Amino acid sequence: MLNTGYNVKNSSESLMVFEKPVQNVLAAVLYGSQYDSSPAARVSYSIVETDYLTRVVASFAVVTNPGSAFERVTPMDNNPDTRGFQMRLDEMKAFLESRGK
Repeated sequence: MLNTGYNVKNSSESLMVFEKPVQNVLAAVLYGSQYDSSPAARVSYSIVETDYLTRVVASFAVVTNPGSAFERVTPMDNNPDTRGFQMRLDEMKAFLESRGK
Protein backbone atom coordinates (compact mmCIF):
# COMPACT_ATOMS: atom_id res chain seq x y z
CA MET A 1 0.00 0.00 0.00
CA LEU A 2 2.80 2.39 0.85
CA ASN A 3 4.38 1.77 -2.56
CA THR A 4 1.18 2.94 -4.26
CA GLY A 5 0.98 6.30 -2.46
CA TYR A 6 -1.17 5.40 0.52
CA ASN A 7 -0.31 6.55 4.04
CA VAL A 8 -1.13 4.63 7.22
CA LYS A 9 -4.07 6.39 8.87
CA ASN A 10 -4.72 3.88 11.65
CA SER A 11 -3.26 0.58 12.74
CA SER A 12 -4.15 -1.97 15.41
CA GLU A 13 -4.08 -5.74 15.89
CA SER A 14 -7.32 -6.21 13.99
CA LEU A 15 -7.53 -3.20 11.66
CA MET A 16 -5.28 -1.35 9.22
CA VAL A 17 -6.48 1.80 7.47
CA PHE A 18 -4.66 3.43 4.55
CA GLU A 19 -5.54 6.70 2.87
CA LYS A 20 -4.39 8.91 -0.01
CA PRO A 21 -5.81 11.93 -1.81
CA VAL A 22 -8.05 11.08 -4.77
CA GLN A 23 -6.14 11.59 -8.03
CA ASN A 24 -9.16 11.41 -10.35
CA VAL A 25 -10.47 14.88 -11.27
CA LEU A 26 -14.03 13.64 -11.86
CA ALA A 27 -14.10 11.91 -8.46
CA ALA A 28 -12.74 15.08 -6.84
CA VAL A 29 -15.58 17.08 -8.40
CA LEU A 30 -18.21 14.51 -7.36
CA TYR A 31 -16.95 13.86 -3.82
CA GLY A 32 -15.30 17.17 -2.93
CA SER A 33 -17.09 19.76 -0.82
CA GLN A 34 -16.94 23.49 -0.18
CA TYR A 35 -15.11 22.73 3.06
CA ASP A 36 -12.49 20.49 1.43
CA SER A 37 -12.32 19.99 -2.32
CA SER A 38 -9.87 17.05 -2.02
CA PRO A 39 -11.58 13.79 -1.06
CA ALA A 40 -9.52 10.80 0.05
CA ALA A 41 -9.42 7.19 -1.09
CA ARG A 42 -9.51 4.95 2.00
CA VAL A 43 -8.76 1.23 2.19
CA SER A 44 -9.46 -0.63 5.44
CA TYR A 45 -8.27 -4.15 6.17
CA SER A 46 -10.05 -6.00 8.97
CA ILE A 47 -8.07 -8.95 10.31
CA VAL A 48 -9.91 -11.77 12.07
CA GLU A 49 -7.96 -14.64 13.62
CA THR A 50 -9.51 -17.94 14.63
CA ASP A 51 -7.98 -21.20 15.80
CA TYR A 52 -7.53 -22.48 12.26
CA LEU A 53 -7.19 -19.49 9.96
CA THR A 54 -6.72 -15.78 9.54
CA ARG A 55 -9.26 -13.91 7.44
CA VAL A 56 -8.51 -10.52 5.91
CA VAL A 57 -11.40 -8.44 4.57
CA ALA A 58 -10.79 -5.26 2.58
CA SER A 59 -13.19 -2.34 2.44
CA PHE A 60 -12.91 0.58 0.02
CA ALA A 61 -14.36 4.08 0.30
CA VAL A 62 -14.10 7.66 -0.88
CA VAL A 63 -14.13 10.09 2.04
CA THR A 64 -15.44 13.64 1.74
CA ASN A 65 -13.90 16.08 4.27
CA PRO A 66 -11.26 13.56 5.42
CA GLY A 67 -9.88 14.08 8.91
CA SER A 68 -12.64 16.46 9.97
CA ALA A 69 -15.68 16.09 12.18
CA PHE A 70 -17.75 16.27 9.00
CA GLU A 71 -16.38 13.17 7.25
CA ARG A 72 -18.80 11.52 4.85
CA VAL A 73 -17.85 8.01 3.76
CA THR A 74 -19.08 6.64 0.42
CA PRO A 75 -18.52 2.87 0.12
CA MET A 76 -16.84 1.78 -3.12
CA ASP A 77 -16.67 -1.98 -2.50
CA ASN A 78 -18.44 -2.89 -5.75
CA ASN A 79 -16.27 -0.64 -7.91
CA PRO A 80 -14.45 -2.58 -10.68
CA ASP A 81 -11.14 -0.93 -9.72
CA THR A 82 -11.25 -2.55 -6.28
CA ARG A 83 -11.13 -6.09 -7.65
CA GLY A 84 -7.37 -5.72 -8.13
CA PHE A 85 -6.94 -5.45 -4.37
CA GLN A 86 -8.83 -8.70 -3.82
CA MET A 87 -6.61 -10.37 -6.41
CA ARG A 88 -3.55 -9.21 -4.44
CA LEU A 89 -5.00 -10.64 -1.24
CA ASP A 90 -5.68 -13.96 -3.00
CA GLU A 91 -2.11 -14.01 -4.35
CA MET A 92 -0.71 -13.32 -0.88
CA LYS A 93 -2.85 -16.10 0.56
CA ALA A 94 -1.62 -18.60 -2.04
CA PHE A 95 2.00 -17.56 -1.44
CA LEU A 96 1.72 -17.89 2.34
CA GLU A 97 -0.07 -21.22 2.09
CA SER A 98 2.59 -22.59 -0.27
CA ARG A 99 5.34 -21.60 2.19
CA GLY A 100 3.53 -23.26 5.09
CA LYS A 101 3.53 -26.70 3.44
